[in-house]
Order: sequence, then structure tokens, then C-alpha cells
Amino acid sequence: MGDMKTVQHVFLNKEESRRAEKLADALDPHARLTLPELYANPRAETLPKNQHISQYNVTPAPPNTRTKVQGKPIDLETAKAVRRILFGDATHFFTKDWQRYRFHFRDPASAIPYGLNCDSAGARAFCLCMQCYILKHLLFVDAEDEDKPFGRAPPEPTSAEQTTALINAICDILWKLSHTIHSEDDNIEKKQVIVSLPGDSPCFETLGNFLADGLIEKLWLFTIVTQDELRKFIKRNLHFFCDEGEQGGILLMYSIVLSHTPETIHSELAQCQRSILTENSRPTQAFINLLLSGAASCFVHNGVIKYDKHGRELEIPLPGPRKRSEIGFLFFDKTEGDDNRTTVGCMLRTPLLPIWITQVNGSYGLIFCTSRNLVADWKIERFFTINYFTGHYTQVKATSISVDTRRRAFLDPSREISYWDDEEEKEKKQPSLERTIGTKWPEALLNWNGETPYY
Repeated sequence: MGDMKTVQHVFLNKEESRRAEKLADALDPHARLTLPELYANPRAETLPKNQHISQYNVTPAPPNTRTKVQGKPIDLETAKAVRRILFGDATHFFTKDWQRYRFHFRDPASAIPYGLNCDSAGARAFCLCMQCYILKHLLFVDAEDEDKPFGRAPPEPTSAEQTTALINAICDILWKLSHTIHSEDDNIEKKQVIVSLPGDSPCFETLGNFLADGLIEKLWLFTIVTQDELRKFIKRNLHFFCDEGEQGGILLMYSIVLSHTPETIHSELAQCQRSILTENSRPTQAFINLLLSGAASCFVHNGVIKYDKHGRELEIPLPGPRKRSEIGFLFFDKTEGDDNRTTVGCMLRTPLLPIWITQVNGSYGLIFCTSRNLVADWKIERFFTINYFTGHYTQVKATSISVDTRRRAFLDPSREISYWDDEEEKEKKQPSLERTIGTKWPEALLNWNGETPYY
């Protein structure tokens, strides 16, 4: 009993308690959890070893959302479900480059004012997918002037227009991925979005099979059922996604998973894989398809393939996009043989908007055309201009490529690839990005307009 009195005396001293909390944080920097006031109660020392405290003594503190929408603290089972669908198990969490990522634009006076900064290698694919929705609103939704048949110059938004486009893009993707619930009061189906924002303290006790990361255990979940309400909520809480020190990219990822629901994503994966990210937080094709088309299908072909090329029934059918995607996807990998190349189906190759995510030899980028008619009128496809954006800080000016489908590129002897060319010669004659574009417009003649081609 003398020892217990000593422990009680030490931890009842506020100064010593603060020092103990700092020591706990230093010993486990990943947890970032407030030290429980366990030692302030001598009776707690006598608890059996197999019995744990169900909640922290600190009451979960909700974030200041500046709205009337009431949230609820996340529970352990929900956090585990989110982790499992993201990484395959509950012990993994986002890497450091993801934890540092937030949504912020380049300077409005720069050469690419419409571009997000995508310096984080792990989050670049996610950033570029968000960039597609930003371009959608800057070019085709929020633009005041009517669409010109042959396009116009890339957008040059002001700081206010950048902010508006980001708000609209976040709302757009969350509403697209919302899940449907049945309202018993009105007896109708309603869409429901769940936005996650961080509180000031943990909402549950972490156990051995769940590792706290300083964010997911502090989340508060806000349920929103109308688009107007969603836009107001995001507008008033945009700082959680953009401000320095905030983990805006991860917050939006959690909101996307919760809005679409882990159960729905799991069913869309169709037993082909366990998660939409790899263990080191890199994207899978299911992750890309989820953001572009609204469903986490694992492949890029059209529909579901049930039989192999020999006509034998597959043990597990291979799911691809089943409807025309709003944003497109193009793929090229120079390590694949010409007889065994990945073919992207027309559901992704011919989207509703002239914006495509590109994956070239494992690196992501995007191309877009400022004329919406490019995907609606075959006459526009005779000659047009596309813009290429990588999101990398090394791209300091816009890259525009003229595409002429009236002339066949292989007729130019200097650019024709022969059987004897090695990979270096092939890259010089036809850079990988050109060959990627060629999967959409075969044999088109490309003009880089004085820019150095991307290899």
C-alpha cells in the first residue's frame, strides 16, 4: 500500500503528470495519445491483467466545424474496417509522404495556375485524380463562356477560383461515391455522404491488433444527405484539407472509403484483391478505377471476363468498368511485349469528358483537351491539342501537344520503329508518352510544339 500511495502522490502533481505525458509521447511518437489518468487512481493498480479500461478518461473532443451538422466519434470496428479495405489489415497506416500531403495550388501567377502541387510520390496518383475533377469544373462546369468547338487556352484561375474549384471537386467525388440508404420516414432511397474530420483527442482505446496513427482514432464522422448541405460543410471546413500541418489527403481518403462504405468496396473487388492500396500506400488499379468511374473494379477491360482465351471458365471472374467513365485512363508499359500488351477498354479509353489519367511505365500524369466536343464529335478528332501535366515540381510550364489523325506517323521514316531498334532507339523515335497517346489515337502524328518530349 505504501507503493500505491507513492504512485498516487506522484501523479496527482500536475507538473509531474505533464512530464509523464511528454515522456510517453517520446517513447511512442506514432501513437500520439493522451496519457490515461490511470495512475491517479490507486484502485486502478489492482485491476486484473486481462481487464482493460473501455474508454480513455478524457472525453472525445469534436472538431469545430462551424456548422450545425452533428457528428459522432469513430469507433474501433469502423476504424479497423477502413484500415482493412485500404491496406488489407488493421495494423498498417499511411506513409510519411501521405501524412504530409494537403491540397494546395500553384501560384495563380505561375505558368500552370490550375495545377495542384503533387510533390508527394505516394499521393501523386490521388492528387492527379483530384486534378481531373478540378479541371472538369474549371473547363466545363464553372466556366462562364460557352464551350468553343476547337477548345480554348488552358484555364488561368485566380486564387478565389482555385478555392471554388477545389470545393466543387471534393463535393463532386464524394457525392459520386456516396452510398444509398432507405428512408423509412419518406419510404424513398437517399444518398448519404460521410465526411471525416479530426477531433482533439482519441475516441476509443487502441488494442494490440490496431496501431494508432495519430489521426484515425481521433476522427469524427459527419453524415450529410444533400448536395447543398455537403457544399456548405466542405466550404466551411476546407482548412482541414488545405492548411499547413493538416493531413488533407488522408482525411479525404477516409471520407471516400466511408462514403462508399468498406462493404461496397469489398464486393466490387470481387475477391481479386484485398485492398485498394498496397502495403507501402501505393495505388492499385482498383483505387484508380474507384476515383475515375465510381466503382473499385480491379481491371481496365470492359465488363466482367468469365472465361479465359481458351474458353475455360475462370475460377474467379475478372471485373472491369461496366459503364462509360466520366474520366478516362490510358496505359503503356514498355516492358510488355507487343503480343501481350495490356489493352484498356473503351469504357475508360473513351470517357464522357476529354480528361485522362495516364500511367506510363509506372509513372502517373494526366492529359486533357479544352474542347468537350473531342469525345462527342469525330470531326474534332482530326486535329486538336492536348495538354500534359505531371504534378511534379520540375514541370514549371505547360506542355501542349498537337495531335493530327489525318496523317499517319509511321510514314515518316525517321520515326518508324524497326525490329532491330533497342529500347533507347525506340524512346528517341517514339517516346513512351507518345505511344501511350497512340493507344487512344493509333498512328496519329504528334507535334510537341518545340517542347522536349517526355521519355
